[in-house]
Amino acid sequence: MTLNHLDLHVPDVAAAVALFTRGFGLTLTSSPRSPALAILVDDVGFTLVLQRADAPTYPDGVHVGFLVATPAEVHARHAHLAALEQSELGDVHQNGRGTLFYLRGPAGLLVEVSCRRA
Repeated sequence: MTLNHLDLHVPDVAAAVALFTRGFGLTLTSSPRSPALAILVDDVGFTLVLQRADAPTYPDGVHVGFLVATPAEVHARHAHLAALEQSELGDVHQNGRGTLFYLRGPAGLLVEVSCRRA
């Protein structure tokens, strides 16, 4: 069985599309003019669906996680997001799992970028 997609509700579809395309390299495959729905894909076949909802809430700890191969890639992605002036970008840190950082995106959606500890 393969995970097909993740469907997230956000108040501003365009802002969420901008975060995931510019910040994380996903590709928009649906109409760029739709204020209500966006379908994005990555380079390995995962699909992220974004749907407009007025006041979505996510429980504490719920997040989208991106895995990269090296700590250098974590730092590079952090620098890339900082250059895009992401205001709620946390610091890079290490713990028992590896090297990682978090970002608060549209609607308070939590996004993690990490590299597993070798």
